[in-house]
Amino acid sequence: LFDPQMRRQLLRPGPWLGVLAASLTFLPVVLWNVNNDFESFRFQTGNRMEKAAIGTKWLLQCVGGQFGVLNPAIVVLLPFALAWLWRKARSGDQRAVWLLAFGVPLPAFFLASSVVIQVKINWFVPAYLPLILGVLLWWRDTARASWGQERKLVRFAGVAAMVAIAIVPFAPAIRLFPQISGS
Repeated sequence: LFDPQMRRQLLRPGPWLGVLAASLTFLPVVLWNVNNDFESFRFQTGNRMEKAAIGTKWLLQCVGGQFGVLNPAIVVLLPFALAWLWRKARSGDQRAVWLLAFGVPLPAFFLASSVVIQVKINWFVPAYLPLILGVLLWWRDTARASWGQERKLVRFAGVAAMVAIAIVPFAPAIRLFPQISGS
């Protein structure tokens, strides 16, 4: 909506066909809910909000979960990549605009929501691709400018990858830890 060239796309049939396709895809969910007293919508809104409380518990759980699901190296490097993407987008780089548009709103909404309600770690998945691509683009483009600093990041990413691979065999041990309701 902020870009005049992109706003002109709203005059073309493509975006509206996309809305139609998404609506048709979501229609079975709506019909099921109409026939079942809006059960899943009530669960995601009213029932979830009954347990809402302002605090940091769910925020810390949400961010901590992303370290385990996305990758510790990506999560740590993400703020640097996002700042770089923001500067690139402001200077007119359409790749950066696209990555920010598809990678930032969903996690921002869920991080803000996690101050009040429990946010499941898998809810961030649709934003992973643009976020990972943004980190890789930042990594590639900044590597040319500062190889000394880059070596530290490469070492960190390598260690994080090895740790992630090393803990994979222990994943079934999660069943030994009691899970809170709704996990």
